[in-house]
Amino acid sequence: MGHKHSAASLLDAALAVVHDEGLHRLSFGRVARRAGTSDRVVVYYFPTRDTLVGAVVSEIGRRLLAGLEPVLKGPPAADHRALAARAWLVVREPGSAALLTTYVEAMGLAAGGTAPYTALAPAVVDSWVEQLEAHVAGDPERRRSEALAALALLDGLLLLRLAAGPAQADTAARALGLV
Repeated sequence: MGHKHSAASLLDAALAVVHDEGLHRLSFGRVARRAGTSDRVVVYYFPTRDTLVGAVVSEIGRRLLAGLEPVLKGPPAADHRALAARAWLVVREPGSAALLTTYVEAMGLAAGGTAPYTALAPAVVDSWVEQLEAHVAGDPERRRSEALAALALLDGLLLLRLAAGPAQADTAARALGLV
């Protein structure tokens, strides 16, 4: 007889907790209750809270980047604006809101100096930059700087979208020439 729970099923439960309550409320107990198991089972798969948080943040990043892949395909973007315009097509969709809200929360916790987010944020940024730079024209240095600029535009628009609403973010995106 196999185990009723797996790391994947517990990660799904953790993602549901984060979706409903926020990343800052993630705990072994909440994940266990969501999965219908004990804290000890969660700790078996994720020995520390930092391990659990890291798995959640990594999975959110993976899902976000997978969602971007269809709009990034095609010829390389000429610059950061063209690259950000492609990505904005996905980022602005209501279906992306839950994952993006958690992404912003993680980056905010990192900016505030909260562990383990301070250690996780650079890897998250690097994964986004690596994904984006593969879809912009130029030599490696230019591709990296254009990817960083595109990410800065997207992060700013995303923060504006979450704080002031989609209409304000869309107005800003139009002013930036992204739509």
